[in-house]
Amino acid sequence: MVVKSLFNIVNLSQPSRKKDSKNFLQMGKKIKNWKVNPMAKKPDTKKELNRFITDRKKFFTNNCNYIKIYDKDAESYYFLSNKVLGRLNNANYAMYTFYLAQYLNKENKLVTINEKKKRPLQKQDIVDILAERFEVAKKTVENYLSVAKKANVLIKTQGNELVKNVYVMNPVAFNAGHSVFFAELMFYFPDDLIQLLSPYQYLACAKIVNVDYPKVNECKYLSMIDRTRYNIDKIMNGEMFEVAAANETKVLMSWTKAKAFIEKNGISDILGLPVRTRFNCIFHKDDKQLAVVIYKDGKERYYCMNDECVSTDERRGLDVFNLMYMLMGTEEDTENQFKMAMEYLAALYNIELDETTISIFNASQKEKD
Repeated sequence: MVVKSLFNIVNLSQPSRKKDSKNFLQMGKKIKNWKVNPMAKKPDTKKELNRFITDRKKFFTNNCNYIKIYDKDAESYYFLSNKVLGRLNNANYAMYTFYLAQYLNKENKLVTINEKKKRPLQKQDIVDILAERFEVAKKTVENYLSVAKKANVLIKTQGNELVKNVYVMNPVAFNAGHSVFFAELMFYFPDDLIQLLSPYQYLACAKIVNVDYPKVNECKYLSMIDRTRYNIDKIMNGEMFEVAAANETKVLMSWTKAKAFIEKNGISDILGLPVRTRFNCIFHKDDKQLAVVIYKDGKERYYCMNDECVSTDERRGLDVFNLMYMLMGTEEDTENQFKMAMEYLAALYNIELDETTISIFNASQKEKD
């Protein structure tokens, strides 16, 4: 099921995702000889952990068990919470959920509160608690649990040899962690959490969680509806995708010429962002359209008016290569980041880089520095 996110980055009609997928698969078969940067190959766990070290520090707590919620807008969070609880379609059921929230631990799992050693609440425990508190039939509580499960508000996950089941509550409905939420919840409530986090943070966290919890089913972080989100995911994973402005046949270019060609319209071509039109920033939760792409000094530059945005650097703006460093996770690899981004972008544009010109290009860059 396609998810409608609150973070539609660009308010433009987007092509069918199903149709796009076919095009991307066909394109992947055609591209054979491009030089793949290290991220284009599926890395092992160790490399994957290193690749996202910057995002781990930025978005996770020190122990990497919890994901941070930045700039939590109380009004927005209240709206999302009501939206999730509204799926219960019953005021009494919403009240039961409110009451059960007091039994949540920091991982948003229902546990006992009057015992020294906390244990997960089982179905019978929940039935007894609600039946006694609200003086309703146990059958009513059982019906509530069934509806809550279908609404993805309160779900039952498989326990272990000691604990049969564990009940987990949707953190968008109620979050016991307040400014953080348990990372594993990304697997259970992706359709709601995607609306709580910024596009970049959601994709980065989803990929990291998939590495940290390999035994859990893969997180559904690809349930996107707009081209920008889809392309961001492809870039972060080092994968190919179709670019409308790409050359129909492979074109040989020097490094200098290719760089100028890519910089000119790279942001709008690669990320599908509009030029001279404000939109929600892709790097943080934004519903005020604080970001804009401006054509300046012969190339497109990305600006965000939020001083705390990770893309803000003395308001000089980011060109397409700067954006690639951030999305590809190569910010700390200053020695190889440009070459990796250049080869990746050149492949997207169907450009063959003339390797005989790289020494000339490097010399010219040193002179500029």
